[in-house]
Amino acid sequence: MTCNEPPDGGPDIEGMRLFMARRDRDRPDVFAGRGDIIEDVSETVRLAAKTGGPPGATRVVRGAPGAGKSALLKEIFERIAPSAESAGADAPLVLEIDPDTFAARTSVVAAVEAAMARREGAEGVEGMVPMPHASETRQRTAGASALGVRGMSGRTLTRNFAGRDVTFRTLCERHPDWRAPIVLVVDEAQGIVADSVVEGPDGELRKQNLTIAELHRGNHGLSIVPVFFGLSRTRAHLSALCASRMGHETTHELGALSRDECLAVARGTLLRYRPRGGTAALEQWARACAEASDGWPQHLNNNLWACFEVLVAADGTMRADGLAAATRRAANLRRDYYDKRIEMVGAYAYAARAALAGLGDEPPWEERVIVDALFEALDGDPRVAPDKVHEETRDLFKSTLDAGVLSGAGLPLGHYAPPIPSFAKYLATGEVPVQPPPQPAAGGPAP
Repeated sequence: MTCNEPPDGGPDIEGMRLFMARRDRDRPDVFAGRGDIIEDVSETVRLAAKTGGPPGATRVVRGAPGAGKSALLKEIFERIAPSAESAGADAPLVLEIDPDTFAARTSVVAAVEAAMARREGAEGVEGMVPMPHASETRQRTAGASALGVRGMSGRTLTRNFAGRDVTFRTLCERHPDWRAPIVLVVDEAQGIVADSVVEGPDGELRKQNLTIAELHRGNHGLSIVPVFFGLSRTRAHLSALCASRMGHETTHELGALSRDECLAVARGTLLRYRPRGGTAALEQWARACAEASDGWPQHLNNNLWACFEVLVAADGTMRADGLAAATRRAANLRRDYYDKRIEMVGAYAYAARAALAGLGDEPPWEERVIVDALFEALDGDPRVAPDKVHEETRDLFKSTLDAGVLSGAGLPLGHYAPPIPSFAKYLATGEVPVQPPPQPAAGGPAP
């Protein structure tokens, strides 16, 4: 497949600079892949609109850092949330809730009611739920930014939840005519904390989160679809907080993208900024980005960043020496990414690096083998108290999962591997190979 010739108007140098400045902190210019996840969430929302949001509507999207969770979250929001112009009373109401808000159920309920009130056109809504210091995305999405406001005067709300243990059923009682499904999107859901203690059937006390428990039981009378994004341990974490009915079919694990998906993103992104050099050169640069990414979204983003760094310096012109420089720069960014992942393990990152390096570059590895290697790396270390070695080993293993150094995505139960093949090789050798740029595609010589 060959790209169309970039349109007239010259390279968009300023756009390239903006791409470099924002990195991956905004919705990507071109999105590809994850269609099964988007369809599953969309179908769950459609089903909730018909059935009233039965138990089991909860969805979890988990993955290592750099797997593309934030990009997918924004894509799902854009596809499911209606525009302010087209939203009707029955259109989905989509809002993002900060995980810290789950520390108090009243806060979550109040945020949802503010969004419902905006949809209904109620007066005095802005004073209902303060929105301090929210990110640009959250300011736009939390409360749905009046998505679907009908522009008509509604009732004046008299919200005063202070001192009351309000629930989502409270909202059902206060809004008896509400029919639209409500989609609650939560990023970094592994950060949600317990807010109460409940006695289990065996008499043991266990921590729970009242909001999670009520949402997951689905006994609130509203069509609510919670979608939790987080690290690999997110589903287990939510289950520990009383979301006990989440099956594997409700959980999506983000792995690598296919080569064609990476190529579509790279090709479309480069084309958007209109570099000079012709169709064949653009295709060659796109293939270089895709093939060096290992299918990993963060690598793909870094590869494009390296290309734009070179293109800005060359006044937007694609040249063979420029692609070689971008390829070298991208390899350095991959090394930085791997080092950062290892550093995120924490105080014993050095032990994790040594232990995993000793396992070789042909994963997956059994959990028992990994834990034994971590134990050996900590045992006898003067920085670890002898009576704490077992405890620190268990915590270190969990930290490797949270940092994205290891993942169980797509592997048999109890087996783990670095989420990217080249990561395993880097742990074993300390080297990131620089792949030569691919040969120019058919359709004309590279400049």
